[in-house]
Amino acid sequence: MLSELYGVTNWDFDFRGHKFQGDWQAALGVTIRVPHLSWVSMKGDAKRDYPASINYQSPWYKEYKYVEDHFARLNTALTRGVPEVSIGVIHPIESYWLHWGPGATTLANREQLDTNFQSLIEWLLFSELDFDYISESMFPDACHKVQNPIKVGKMKYDVIVVPALETIRKTTVDRLRAFAEAGGRVIFMGDCPRYVDCKEDRCIAELYASCERVPFEKYAIVRALEENRKLEIRTESGNYTDNYIYQLRRDGKYKWLFVANARKSYTHKDHTSVGSVDVSIPKKITFKVKGLYLPKLYDTVSGEINDVAYTHSGGCTVFSFNSYVHDSFLIRLEKTKKSSLSVQQKSYKKIGAVDFKKKVSYTREEPNVLLLDIAEWKWDNESSYQPAEEIRRLDGKLRRSVGIPRKSGKQPWCLPEEKAEHTSTLRFTFNSEIELDGAEFACEDMDVSRIVLDGEEIERHITGYFTDECIKKTALPRIGIGKHTIELTLPLASRTYTENCFLLGEFNVRLEGTESTLVPPTDRIGFGSVTGQGMPFYGGNLTYTLDINVPLGASAVKIHVSHYRGALVSAAIDGKECGKIVYQPHDLIVSDITPGKHTLSLTLFGNRHNSFGALHNADNGFVYFSPASWAPRDDAFSYEYHLKDTGILRSPIIEFLE
Repeated sequence: MLSELYGVTNWDFDFRGHKFQGDWQAALGVTIRVPHLSWVSMKGDAKRDYPASINYQSPWYKEYKYVEDHFARLNTALTRGVPEVSIGVIHPIESYWLHWGPGATTLANREQLDTNFQSLIEWLLFSELDFDYISESMFPDACHKVQNPIKVGKMKYDVIVVPALETIRKTTVDRLRAFAEAGGRVIFMGDCPRYVDCKEDRCIAELYASCERVPFEKYAIVRALEENRKLEIRTESGNYTDNYIYQLRRDGKYKWLFVANARKSYTHKDHTSVGSVDVSIPKKITFKVKGLYLPKLYDTVSGEINDVAYTHSGGCTVFSFNSYVHDSFLIRLEKTKKSSLSVQQKSYKKIGAVDFKKKVSYTREEPNVLLLDIAEWKWDNESSYQPAEEIRRLDGKLRRSVGIPRKSGKQPWCLPEEKAEHTSTLRFTFNSEIELDGAEFACEDMDVSRIVLDGEEIERHITGYFTDECIKKTALPRIGIGKHTIELTLPLASRTYTENCFLLGEFNVRLEGTESTLVPPTDRIGFGSVTGQGMPFYGGNLTYTLDINVPLGASAVKIHVSHYRGALVSAAIDGKECGKIVYQPHDLIVSDITPGKHTLSLTLFGNRHNSFGALHNADNGFVYFSPASWAPRDDAFSYEYHLKDTGILRSPIIEFLE
């Protein structure tokens, strides 16, 4: 089963999000992920096509193996054998079609039907009652001979649920009647369907009267399907969990059980929270699998295979785990007569700790960034500049001024070739409190541009690119203390772009409203967002360097980094990488460490949101990121920058263990 993932998730969607979204889809049967997307180019509007790019434009892309290895291991199991599902549900889409029409007269009915549809999915899946939908249009071809259990395609079902349909096909009625007569269970939820093939027919009322009937309510259908349950997952208080979904597969002499969290954060019915993305709160959950098995935990993140302590009780296998928000579990089940197994967990004793509360040394993997996206502007040979404007709005005003239509979302190669008859000139202004050597200016279409710094045209010497190969860099002469302007002149036509520009170099940036000032770079930084520590527009990787002194008797060190904003954190000791910190509980244990002084490096892999994101979109409730996100209107627009926190936001805790 193939599914596209990660669209419209914005630049700051991290590895935790990638795993979470992939896990719940895997539990629903997705075995081929189509990660959206890897850009060929960021040129023009292409950079606003649902970031982030899983390609060289993202500073973490070489680390993406960490995510893909997990799913490769997982799908090694989930593409084997056949799914074990005994509940079929008639899909209600044809009842929905009855109400397709003008919103004024049909919308309320459609919304109620859609609510019913979504509710039933959640009631069953989160109650660990896995099911398959049965398409009425495909039912006759998939089920030629009715028996008990009823065979539909390659699957067999012990029970069929009919969920409050308004119309049902005669071919479906015939098969459900034959199934019931063969001893199979048919459960109607809610009222009897009014129509058969969209016409009144008594045959459905007769079938309805002869079968099981329950209200269209969660606990009614859950109770009715209790005998079909293959798995229970309960909290420590004994309640059913309400956040896990699962897939069970039969593979020769083994079974594979995959359980995934399908809620980003949640509170149990006993009012105990599982925690947020940052706050790790372990919850003990207990699995009860129907049948007598020897379970083994296949850790799809590390690749390890571990024994699981279990007992047999009442014909079921019972075992427990401590669970965190980002956890999923792949368990191999093998039939066994051994009634229990105890497992000795490796334990450490804490003999010391370091909690960093002061500034530490740091290095940037890339030069710092000053975003230039508000400029005065003019076209052709106009003598005076128009007032400063944000670059996306400025582009529209430029085009209207010379009679060139907006691109309306069309890619440039869809437009006819033409010679540019107009030019646009942008004038960016910034302040500097330092003498700056080695700065670079980056923009698109560098080869056809004219660049003027403080009234002096500079000779373009391409020194590489910034983020994407289409955004070329050129060296700038020395920048002195004071106010500076950069004027950029470019061709203006239907196929051209007016895009953000960037100043790059070894400096820090003080951002005050819409005004930016270059200030001296620092060599130490505090834990917390870097946006207020001289890097409001920086999107590259950042390495924090910490000195630790391992005491005598310690054989391991535990590194805890719980609050971070970036794709992931990688740790190294004395220059040697020792692991990654990505998912809860955000711990990394490094063994075989020697007493004495060591250097711990924590690399925060950043993202490009604060360099390329929709920074002038002030709608904090906006979650669907598309090209429209970069063109907010009215109160949703802000000239001031709406940045996202980046960095290790809380000081790491280092514990020494023996």
